[in-house]
Amino acid sequence: MDKSTTISVQIPAAFAVRGPPRETHGNPKPWKCLVMSLVRHGQSKSNIQGWHAGPNSPLTMTGRTQAQHLGEAWSDVRIDALMSSPLSRAADTAQILSENNHHHPPVVQHEVLQEQKYGTVAQVLFRQGQERQAAAELKGPTILEPKGYTDRNHTPGGGGESLEHVAERAKSFLLSCMSVYGADTIEGPEEFDAERWRSNNSPKNVPPDLPHVVIVSHNIFMCELYEKILYWHSEKRGPMVARQLNNAEWLRLAIWCRFDENRPDVQFKEL
Repeated sequence: MDKSTTISVQIPAAFAVRGPPRETHGNPKPWKCLVMSLVRHGQSKSNIQGWHAGPNSPLTMTGRTQAQHLGEAWSDVRIDALMSSPLSRAADTAQILSENNHHHPPVVQHEVLQEQKYGTVAQVLFRQGQERQAAAELKGPTILEPKGYTDRNHTPGGGGESLEHVAERAKSFLLSCMSVYGADTIEGPEEFDAERWRSNNSPKNVPPDLPHVVIVSHNIFMCELYEKILYWHSEKRGPMVARQLNNAEWLRLAIWCRFDENRPDVQFKEL
């Protein structure tokens, strides 16, 4: 990102980042740690109809069935916080998950979890069949070059947002979530036995002493969130998307965060 670019992300008051934890008796600052499950919404009309479905397309019948199966599989899973995007396909998936869970955790919607805003200009062009112009509007003119690529700093017209803005939104959410929900621990990622808690496609295997936060959101937002965590200690990111989830699929991470003075340190292990 251009260093002169400033991105402002509005975070709900409930997620206002608290100050760095106090040092205790000269020991290193403790880690904040939690388990985060990323859940993609069930199939929506936009997955079938594309741009013609609109930006807030609902779940299809297949999508509702997927969400129901997910909820039944997660019926015994301890969920300490359940948050979703306000877009209906994610909010409804989260609600079905809650209704099937024995503890019925409340679903808290946050605007910060919504999908990338594509802007109205690209949507109109796609609907008119002007696919090349629409692609350039959505991803930047660089997509039309011989070795076309997405310009991560390009902002689509008509209220869109760049991928870098989505990434910063995801980063702000992550740090706020760690501050609010993370449990203080001296045990860092090196001491954590991740193999013991590998999910192996079973959602019930959650470490009992760590908060479990479940996020129901969208493909691009969760890709950006995952890559922020993955490349936290790197100036560069990989050329390809590191991880994508299909409809109603999920991914679980143990995440540690230490709020140092210069820059928060984030580490993770996939479960």
